[in-house]
Amino acid sequence: MIDLQDGIRLLERELAVPTVSLSTVAENSPAKAHRKSNFASGTSIVPESPEGNISGTTFLPQEDSDPEDADLEPIIMIDELPGLQEASDRLLSLLKTNAPDARPVVDAAKKLANPRNTENKRLKPAIRKLLSQMKPFGSERFIDVTEAQELIPIVQPKGAARPWSPSPALHRANCARLALDILLESTDSKSLSETIETLESQFPAPFLSRIVNGKESIPIGGSTAAGPTFEMALEIRTQFALVQLEKQEKRKGFDARSVLENVFYGDGYTSDTGSLRGFNLPGTFADENGRLPDRFQDRVSDRFSELDYSLHDDDGNPNIKGLKAGFWSRFLVCTARFVQSRDKELRRDLEFQPKLEDVKDYVEKMIEGGESAEEDELEKEQTPSRSTADRYSP
Repeated sequence: MIDLQDGIRLLERELAVPTVSLSTVAENSPAKAHRKSNFASGTSIVPESPEGNISGTTFLPQEDSDPEDADLEPIIMIDELPGLQEASDRLLSLLKTNAPDARPVVDAAKKLANPRNTENKRLKPAIRKLLSQMKPFGSERFIDVTEAQELIPIVQPKGAARPWSPSPALHRANCARLALDILLESTDSKSLSETIETLESQFPAPFLSRIVNGKESIPIGGSTAAGPTFEMALEIRTQFALVQLEKQEKRKGFDARSVLENVFYGDGYTSDTGSLRGFNLPGTFADENGRLPDRFQDRVSDRFSELDYSLHDDDGNPNIKGLKAGFWSRFLVCTARFVQSRDKELRRDLEFQPKLEDVKDYVEKMIEGGESAEEDELEKEQTPSRSTADRYSP
């Protein structure tokens, strides 16, 4: 009988979706910095977009694709976006991410992975649908939301409290893929190690663009889930350390503590001489030098000490398998909690922003470089009054 992970890998090969993706998602890729706008030079910019921070009806400037992005067709992406949302809904619903806490999500994943459970029959079609619908958005494990926003304009219809953006649907699809890769994955597979390495280099960019205070207006891609995001980053780093320890365990001169210090402190730093490495969210989880802000030092230092203390068993032998077993259940619960928190926010974002069918014609015009939408259809200078919906406006 083919187990769940063998089935996932077969589906990925059928759909030509690579199982490994180690490239870092950057908020502003230097390789794409030379792209020229397809839009008229006088077009306004969406508040909280990389281009500026002004009010009014706006379009995110569309840029010409580089040769390496030739397979990314924004018109096709727009056409496939409803299917991607449906696929995300399907998988996240099976995992019961709307449950009141993380435990039902972890339990649902266990049941789904059990071939004897009736829910297992629904899982394979849901996986196939998600992987298939993600394909038009790139070949990486997670959709590069920043790149997609460079290809698909953000528009704000007249009278709408906030703009329409593709990012909530794309972030949510990445959450579904995260749940698939972690909650439905086995602890000893090659695929899992690759996923952990990808997350260490990218998290949290595939799932959110910034963390904001709960009292602030939440921009497109923003999240107030600071706690779950930090805990997820810490658990990812822990799992990454365990992956590195396991990879290097058989090497001559293996020094477990040195490997651990390199992961948590960085090359050339030690627990005695350097501050801890930050996480991939500058300004929140990393300072201007890439180091961890003081308010997080104790929490991460405690995790380093916990791992360091348990590196060897009572006989002095490496205890990597024991560490993996001990921290895996924490990672599952943390992943479930993070997916739940972001799924709740993203469903809210999708509810408050205009529907795709209401703006699709305008978006396609901008993608094709045609005439701008009429001013009576897309408002040029809109300043909406504060409302419940505006609480989540950029």
